[in-house]
Amino acid sequence: MPQPKAKISSVLAQVWPYLRPHRGRFFLAVLAVVVTSAIVLLLGQALRHFVDKGLHAAAGVSMMPASLGLMALVVALAVASFLRAYGVSWLGEAFVLGLRADVVKNLLRHSPPFFETLSVGQTLSRLSNDLTLLQTVVSTVIPIAVRNGIMVVGGFVFLFITSMQLALIIVLMVPLIFGVLAVFGRSIREQSRVVQQCHADCTDFVEESLHGLKTLQAYTQEGVLYERYQRLIHALFDRAVMRNARRGLMTSLIILIVLVSVVGVLWIGAVQVQRGSLSTGDLSAFLFYALVLAGSLNAFSDIGGELQKAAAAAERLFYLRDAPPALVDRPLPTPLPRPAVPVVFSDVHLAYPKFPDRPILQGMSFTLNAGEHVALVGLSGSGKTSLFDVVLRFYAPQAGSVTLAGVPIEDIAVQDLRRTIAYVPQDSFLMSASLKDNMTLSGSCSEEILKKTADHVQLSAFVLSHQDGFDTPVGPRGLHLSGGQKQKINLSRAILKDAEIMLLDEPTASLDGLSEAHFLSILTTDWKDKAVLIAAHRLATVQTMDRILVIDQGRIVDSGRHPDLYERCALYRDLVDTQMIQGLST
Repeated sequence: MPQPKAKISSVLAQVWPYLRPHRGRFFLAVLAVVVTSAIVLLLGQALRHFVDKGLHAAAGVSMMPASLGLMALVVALAVASFLRAYGVSWLGEAFVLGLRADVVKNLLRHSPPFFETLSVGQTLSRLSNDLTLLQTVVSTVIPIAVRNGIMVVGGFVFLFITSMQLALIIVLMVPLIFGVLAVFGRSIREQSRVVQQCHADCTDFVEESLHGLKTLQAYTQEGVLYERYQRLIHALFDRAVMRNARRGLMTSLIILIVLVSVVGVLWIGAVQVQRGSLSTGDLSAFLFYALVLAGSLNAFSDIGGELQKAAAAAERLFYLRDAPPALVDRPLPTPLPRPAVPVVFSDVHLAYPKFPDRPILQGMSFTLNAGEHVALVGLSGSGKTSLFDVVLRFYAPQAGSVTLAGVPIEDIAVQDLRRTIAYVPQDSFLMSASLKDNMTLSGSCSEEILKKTADHVQLSAFVLSHQDGFDTPVGPRGLHLSGGQKQKINLSRAILKDAEIMLLDEPTASLDGLSEAHFLSILTTDWKDKAVLIAAHRLATVQTMDRILVIDQGRIVDSGRHPDLYERCALYRDLVDTQMIQGLST
């Protein structure tokens, strides 16, 4: 998925909106950074005074004033350092809180096609690893950069005040250091981007493997999975080592430049002390500032590396935050009439974005009227589920139209459209939450209605068998439930939503015969006036429908009721006879 490259300056510019609401704390943290830097610089002057006025003073002169002054600066530095550390860490947490919320908010607006090119594992990696990296930059790296920047400027000022000649030697090393940063910076940034992508690939693999662990273990794939994961983590290791080698070489060159400069200063300074043109205190202060300056400039090598990594992480996170959803309401959407039927498909053609040359729906045309129950039957992959995707606007057809009550679905606000539809997917989806939370996705309801709904889908025995009742946790993805129980919870959502249009994708696939009979009674009583479109493979369900659409390779090849279709439609008869529509034929 292509993403625009972010410059460090643009990344920093996008951090400020998250800190602006806390600008009071921000300026206090900046003040603490400035104070700590100033105190460090004043320590050099205190050292000069201590050496010249204390160590070289006449016998009997008290060292107490100089010692107390130096101690006072040290205590002030400790207090200011605490305020700085607490302030910037608080701001880092606030930044991550805001950015995380914005990223997830935008992700929830995207339709399924977005995640065909960006897996869930990669998304989770970005929300975890990349956010942690940016938090470190905001709460640690940037404050250190500001502090070191102040000490570089202040250090140079005090160096020139102390000795112009020695200061010129230090000045010569600055362009060399920034030259090294410029040479290595671009490649380190690119390699950091690759390393983060390798991290995402590893997370994606583990997430998929753990999600399907039962199936993979049943096929004894543990060894194969481990070998594949070993290849992924070794690729990550190789990339990280290559990046770290470049960072290490950059740091080593900077240290070499710094130490050669310090040794040169020490030599020339010692000569000047011997000649009497420079005091011992001045040389001590100069060496102190030279070391402070050298340490600050050397820190910029690490800071530069961290900022390069942060820029690569920011590219991915800001892309997730800013990527516009493919599905956007029109500026003035058309209000959906009530009732919102009929649902009319007119020559609809659909191919999924990832496989544009493989048509799924080819000229699909039919009408679903109010109170009509229509079944979709056909071989797997014939396009039944894709019809539901089109109605719910998960995917947009390349040709043709779909209307509700005469209004094209593109003209209807997405939220308005989906509020009119109750959807039971083929794969039961459950959150890691309570039974009540999973049943009431469409909104809150009373305990009495919950109990009535549980009776409808034969879930009451399960509820009563647990001490917490409807507050019983179902576990991650419903780990603690059977397939039938998961499907009953999915059906309960549709019952509680009580929408005009029901889209049911294999709603009885995991139900036993008795539970299926209860579901069919719901169809013929509670939902008799609703427009129901159901994909089914069970004859007991299909036989109760007002109309059956036989689908083959994205086309409706026949329609009618069960007895007529069994007589005249070869495909339908084959589906029944081979029990792909399960049940006993008549």
